[in-house]
Amino acid sequence: MIGDYIYIVKVLAHKIKIGTNELTLHNLTNYRKFIMATYGYIFDSATDSTLQMMTEIGCCRIFRDSSDNGGFRPQRRILVQKLQAGDIIVVPRLSHIVEGCVNLSALLQLCHLKNMRLISVDEHIDTEDRLYRKESENNLLKAIREFPFEKRKPRSAPAPKIDKEERLRRNERVINMYLSGFSTEDIQRVAGVGKSTLYRILRQNDIPRQRIGKQESISE
Repeated sequence: MIGDYIYIVKVLAHKIKIGTNELTLHNLTNYRKFIMATYGYIFDSATDSTLQMMTEIGCCRIFRDSSDNGGFRPQRRILVQKLQAGDIIVVPRLSHIVEGCVNLSALLQLCHLKNMRLISVDEHIDTEDRLYRKESENNLLKAIREFPFEKRKPRSAPAPKIDKEERLRRNERVINMYLSGFSTEDIQRVAGVGKSTLYRILRQNDIPRQRIGKQESISE
């Protein structure tokens, strides 16, 4: 393995006009940035022919996640952390590594920024158009159309504004409950305020955070 590594570095050194006599084990790691890696990723499973193709493309490691873990994909996270400029990502289908068009757009942007290459074996997609000449662009558009439609989450309605007198009564209620020793959870529930609002009210009124004892939590 180390022999192959030195050979590759020597070839690269020749291309960038670095004397091979300068290559030693001491400075070998300095040239690692010129060597790209090819990683595979599979979610659940892939056919034998797809696995063979991923191997032939040159995957040095294939990461796998399972739907048994729900939405958690630890191996995909490890893969993303390992990616460096010039690396290649190989998947059976785009749906293995992304869940929708938004995530696919983010992945394609990452590939563009890091000069990385993305290959989808079963869909005949190659972002550098080397394997599937004149097919990749149309196949990518087709794959995007097949992704499930992602509904935009509606914006939450803004909190209703309260008048000055009501705000003063609310603040007084918060302060009295806090000084009486009620828990912050009970105060938030009864006064209808969030935790940050609660502490802002206390801070604005110079109420110390330290209290002597607390009341038992009141019932629902």
